[in-house]
Amino acid sequence: MQLAWITAPLIGGLIGLITNSLAIKMLFRPHRAIYIGHFHVPFTPGLIPKEKERIAKAIGEVISKYLLDDATIRKAICDPKIKEKVAGYIHHLIVRMKQVTISLEVFLDQKGLSDPANILETRLRNSIGDYVTGAVVESNLVDDLIENALSSVQNEMNPIVAKLAKNPLATAKPQIVAHTKEMLRKQGPEMIGGYIDQKYMEICDYKICDLALLAEEHEKEVIDYLWDKYVYFIDQKSASLIKALNLQKIVEDRIIGYDVVQLENMILSISKKELNALVWLGGLLGMLMGFVNLLF
Repeated sequence: MQLAWITAPLIGGLIGLITNSLAIKMLFRPHRAIYIGHFHVPFTPGLIPKEKERIAKAIGEVISKYLLDDATIRKAICDPKIKEKVAGYIHHLIVRMKQVTISLEVFLDQKGLSDPANILETRLRNSIGDYVTGAVVESNLVDDLIENALSSVQNEMNPIVAKLAKNPLATAKPQIVAHTKEMLRKQGPEMIGGYIDQKYMEICDYKICDLALLAEEHEKEVIDYLWDKYVYFIDQKSASLIKALNLQKIVEDRIIGYDVVQLENMILSISKKELNALVWLGGLLGMLMGFVNLLF
């Protein structure tokens, strides 16, 4: 009887250790289904290899919906620490630029950036010219300018002449406005583009160090402006970008792409301590059950 008080808990504990250890092993092993003839051996493959695709889909869904959702990603990529790093990079770049005495045109040519810069300037030139012209034509600016111009002309006229000219000018006003807008549509983009070309050539003649000094004077304003535009872009586009990125599918495909052995090693490396605790807990419960059996 006294020996049973020792052996029963030991045997129960040993059984608990073995069964829990075996159960954990069976989560991963065997890696593939086993057949004896046409008979499929039960519990093969292990639970995780068998349900690999379902587990991958569930993990991908949890990560995309709860861990890396739109709000979380937006908050992370708009963190003020990122702004500090960007500000530090821009400041370091300005310091380096202050040591460069060549012109912007020569600098771009040395770096092989002349053609891309010219293409970009041309695109900006055309885009800005078309945009500004369209905005002016579609607004009431032309109407107001013509109205003010006609009023000024009438004020300068002899009162009698002004009265005689009032109705003809009012009648001609829509035609004048229409003609002015048409002229703007045709000549506006080219005029604005010419101004941009002129300013671009002037900037190309500036020395890099002079541009750096100018940038240094407005460094904070430039950083704040760029950051505000960046945050606005993220706020407006993050949802569509994340949707297009499809994090759930990426995670799912990544997990499915793992070899079973790789997946096993990865899970064990993350939860080895907890799984070992389960094994020892099984041993402890087995010992307790051994004591309970002796009592009853």
